Amino acid sequence: MRAEGIPHPPSLRDIGEFGLIKRIARKAKRKDTSVLIGIGDDAAVLTPPISPLLRGGEGGVAPLLVTTDSLIEDVHFRRDYQPEAIGWKALAVNISDIAAMGGVPEHYLLSLGVPEGISIEYIDRFVRGMTEAAEEYGLSMIGGDTTSSPDKFYISVTVLGKGSETLLLRKGARAGDVIFVTGTLGDSALGLKILEDKKVSIWEDERFSTAQPLNRSTSQLINRHLRPTPRVKEGIQLAKTGMVTSMIDISDGLLCDLGHICEESRVGARVRIDELPLSQGFNTFSAKYGGIELALSGGEDYELLFTVRSKDVKSFMSMTEGTKYTPIGEVMKDRVIEVIGADGSRYLPKSSGYEHFRR
Repeated sequence: MRAEGIPHPPSLRDIGEFGLIKRIARKAKRKDTSVLIGIGDDAAVLTPPISPLLRGGEGGVAPLLVTTDSLIEDVHFRRDYQPEAIGWKALAVNISDIAAMGGVPEHYLLSLGVPEGISIEYIDRFVRGMTEAAEEYGLSMIGGDTTSSPDKFYISVTVLGKGSETLLLRKGARAGDVIFVTGTLGDSALGLKILEDKKVSIWEDERFSTAQPLNRSTSQLINRHLRPTPRVKEGIQLAKTGMVTSMIDISDGLLCDLGHICEESRVGARVRIDELPLSQGFNTFSAKYGGIELALSGGEDYELLFTVRSKDVKSFMSMTEGTKYTPIGEVMKDRVIEVIGADGSRYLPKSSGYEHFRR
């Protein structure tokens, strides 16, 4: 029996995913001059050994970017999703982390935990989708591991990339900066809702099948969830402008990931709902599945969320003309995140985004 007055240790539900990461990081401290950026950003940044093979532009040594992510059956995907789509996504979400640093993805490692009952054909199709993503973004597989799993299909991918001269981190936003995003928001979360509602048995990925039983708009929304597009070209462009003060990719939800920028930068933010970029499909179908909440906290859009100094915005927009970057708010001094509705009143979202262990 625990003595009265001695607190119980916290549970995973109490501290959540991000609390667990911080707890592990505190216990794993080790001084290493080769680690430029460690735990807490989209990718680690290392100083590589000096070698002609690792040299960057103009004779400099490009920093090495390293990121890893895992996908687990019935947490991140269902086994009856098309295996090609699962393979694509498993690599794409890691590529997105490299893009969020303004870097170039180059190599990857794949580790699998395979349960009994998964066929060779299934694995072949999974690898086909991953290979397609690798070819699309110029990556080479360099290793990995395989093992048996008691019941669930487990996927772990590590991606290595080359950093630019200007590293884009979560830290760096300042009060007055303008907040931007690439692409449109909420499509992935809406696609998942439609997928769960319609059941995957009536959907076929148009890239791997001629069958398209759903209409074009809903199929595109589902593809946004199952086959995300890492914004690598945009990340490289943003790094080259020299005007971006902070950046992250949107994996856990707009408000949640904006919160990471605010926490690392010690600032707050204001977001305006009527300025959020929304697709035609989102505007058509979202009301049934949660409306604007999907764009604010749905997650897995894998768009880039970044900040630019207000004095640089005009030059930034001129320099990046032709690429869709949408301003959605501004960085504030007070360390809170406000959401402003279309009528100008403060909007209180139901959730800030997804966090493992907290349900």
